[in-house]
Amino acid sequence: MNRTIRTVVQILAITAIFAVLGIIYYYAGAEIVKGSPVLQKLRHGLTEWKGSFFYVALITAGVCWLLAMIWYVMARWLLKIRYVEDADKRPIWLLFWLLCAIASLALPFILTNYTELRVIQGLGGGIYWLGFSLFGLIGYYFSTAMFTPDHYKYVPFGGSVLHLLSAKKGA
Repeated sequence: MNRTIRTVVQILAITAIFAVLGIIYYYAGAEIVKGSPVLQKLRHGLTEWKGSFFYVALITAGVCWLLAMIWYVMARWLLKIRYVEDADKRPIWLLFWLLCAIASLALPFILTNYTELRVIQGLGGGIYWLGFSLFGLIGYYFSTAMFTPDHYKYVPFGGSVLHLLSAKKGA
């Protein structure tokens, strides 16, 4: 596969990871709330809640997807290895991971009504917030670990193990 096709496939794969995780999280979150006392405590019904939940999930996924894409673009075209000391780009990867973690935790707080937030927190809504944080972090980690350009594929923690496992499956 030539470099251009590989780049397009990798970008589409990164996007697909976030789309699949987003769909899973959206429907799982809607099911959790549908059968819980959270819905009765909120000021609006399930349809309105799902709309706002979708909006928050979309924004959160978009920010983490953007960070994964910035990492990809930097690894593909901007980060150059000219000297041995240039080879370790893990601090840059960690910075983007940290930004993704901050966005995954902060955006749901910023984008939701504070009253709803207190109700959700009080009724076991920790799953809701844990899900948001894991949703972005899992998407960022797997998209960057599996689809980072070859010369940086071992930068994410555990990247060597993931690539070793995927090579064994292909053999």
